[in-house]
Amino acid sequence: SYWHFRTAKVSVETVIEKAAALGVPGVDILHRQLDIPEREPLTPEHRACLQKLKRHALVNGTSLICLSIHQDFVDANVETRRKEVAHTLKCLEIAHELGIPCVRLNSGRWNTLPSFDALMKARGVEPLPEGQTEDDGFRWCIECIEQCLPRAAELGVTLALENHWGLTRT
Repeated sequence: SYWHFRTAKVSVETVIEKAAALGVPGVDILHRQLDIPEREPLTPEHRACLQKLKRHALVNGTSLICLSIHQDFVDANVETRRKEVAHTLKCLEIAHELGIPCVRLNSGRWNTLPSFDALMKARGVEPLPEGQTEDDGFRWCIECIEQCLPRAAELGVTLALENHWGLTRT
């Protein structure tokens, strides 16, 4: 989230360098902060970019400890959830390429508030869509995570569920 304190996006390389200068041993990476397209399939060029970033962290003595992603499993539409699972599987590949042992994912949200800022103002609580229940949302989330678990296990990447907004807010 380092770059959110500035108008311009801060590169992950810069975050690594600043963390190293401060003596911070490791960093979480926001998937959206990477210099590869967020929703496109990984290409050999993207993988080369990831390897360059991995090398940069090694040279700076900084561990890459978590990849924080933005997906949303809370949706009544099966196709939308399928796309979110595919996106999560891609993120698992990215974590593996970077040697990151953990992916922090979201449960998702109902998207009944107009923006993430509005959600934060409401402290993560938003109205449910008509005809849907929190049990529906939890069921969809569990089903989607279960679809990701075999690939996560193959790659040796742990899935960690974020709990500070959306369906899994505390």
